[in-house]
Amino acid sequence: MDWTATFEEKRARYERSLVQQGNTAYAAGLALLMAHDARAPEWLRRAAARWRESWDAGAPSDAWGRPLGALKASLLAGDDARVEELAR
Repeated sequence: MDWTATFEEKRARYERSLVQQGNTAYAAGLALLMAHDARAPEWLRRAAARWRESWDAGAPSDAWGRPLGALKASLLAGDDARVEELAR
């Protein structure tokens, strides 16, 4: 049994699930934003958090859409782009 290969497979699966959670939370946040619902920022921040977590979990360097998506979701949520967390 190649445990390293098993780890890599599960790590990749975990990373994909974070991206999918971010995508779903972002869609929910956008729907709430368009409906002028006060819950929109919560869902947009949730999307940003999942995409950041996915990036930090070891995303490939060409997965630049994740940090950009996280920044965009945070800005749509009304967060200040100058905040150190967003700039990171």
